Amino acid sequence: MLAVKKEEKPYLNKKIVFCRPCGGLNDMFVQMQKCRKYALTYDRKLYIDGLRGGFLDSFSNYFISPEGVYLEGFDDFSQYYFNCYPACLKNDVINYEAKWSGEKRQYVYAVANELITFDFSKPYEEDILVHEQCGGGFGADIFEWLRLNEKIRIYIVGILEKFGEYDAMHVRNTDYKTDYKAFFESIKDKLARRIVLCTDDLQCQIYAKSFFGDRLYVVTELP
Repeated sequence: MLAVKKEEKPYLNKKIVFCRPCGGLNDMFVQMQKCRKYALTYDRKLYIDGLRGGFLDSFSNYFISPEGVYLEGFDDFSQYYFNCYPACLKNDVINYEAKWSGEKRQYVYAVANELITFDFSKPYEEDILVHEQCGGGFGADIFEWLRLNEKIRIYIVGILEKFGEYDAMHVRNTDYKTDYKAFFESIKDKLARRIVLCTDDLQCQIYAKSFFGDRLYVVTELP
């Protein structure tokens, strides 16, 4: 790959953390927050790629980021040579193949079986640090610096206005299993208002519609 002087791209004059968060939305927020703290501590720019790892879209379509945090423009990386970490990704920090390692319980570079991350407790000399992992915690802390863009904010406000007074349920029933039928039965007489259901399971959504009838409101239809 041809090396290009950094002066030809001003935004490359500062070292970079390239974050590709995986997992559910909360997991992704946790990883983004982790990379943000590192970038601030070690004076690096942060690039966040949402096109992999489950989100499959650019975060720039939904959020506004502060100076030094970039939510798009990753194709430029493939045009330049970087001294990167992990070093196994040096030939292409964009199009490498990642896979989940059940043994390591983390994502690894498919070719070399090496973890796609770095030690967050120390500085590095490499120009670019790549982090592609999942892992939970309290993801809402990310909103200390990430804001919804106006289009998404208006969309969410519109949904909330339709709700009026409501009771909400969150049912997770894919990787973790829930006896949602027994749960619905146990709370049906305690819910006096419109019911809003958030779930990751289509069958749960279908059953809830038949169980609660017109009282149920679903924000997103599952494919």
